[in-house]
Amino acid sequence: MKDAICGHQENRLTTGGDCGASEFDAGLAQDGRLQEEQKRRELQNEVECASWHLTVRLAADCVLKDKERREAFLKRRAAQRQHIMTRVADYAKREAFLKRQAAQRQHIMTRVADYAKREAFLKRRAAQRQHIMTRVADYAAWHSSRASGAASAHHDACGGLCDVRHSSRGERRSVSIPWQRVADYARREAFLKAAAQRLCHDAWRIRGVRRPQEGKRRSVSTS
Repeated sequence: MKDAICGHQENRLTTGGDCGASEFDAGLAQDGRLQEEQKRRELQNEVECASWHLTVRLAADCVLKDKERREAFLKRRAAQRQHIMTRVADYAKREAFLKRQAAQRQHIMTRVADYAKREAFLKRRAAQRQHIMTRVADYAAWHSSRASGAASAHHDACGGLCDVRHSSRGERRSVSIPWQRVADYARREAFLKAAAQRLCHDAWRIRGVRRPQEGKRRSVSTS
């Protein structure tokens, strides 16, 4: 434009007159359109540049958001895995606890059954002891009755000769005793004592037995 103005001025100076207002106005108008076009292009470039920067920024923001989302997703998945592992560990502990509890219950039930068996065994043994003591008492009563009956029969048979008679001097006379019967009584007494000892020995053996076999009871000899 400056060049154009300078050219018009040169024409003016050289010709010594006006080159025409229309041509000058046309040049000014053309220069104005060029400036507007240049401004439009500059504005368009600025808009494109701003758009490009905005696009880049949006892309960067998207990448950042994607990265944050990815990190958040990984954190959630790690937390879920940790929660699952914790629950698995809890299940394992619970299973172990239930197994120990079941074993303890089984042990307690076994001990209760053992106590019940022991109680039944003690009751049977007490009944056996009572039975043996009753038989021993029966033997003793029978022996006492037999001995008293034999003594009365002997007294009746000897006519009172075995009674102790005192002389005038206060001396005791000899007593006539049937020695055969005395020997029989002695043998009978020894037999009864041996039988009683055998019964007591059986009773003590039963007392010393720890545990009898199931379904079997010790038979007591009646001889």
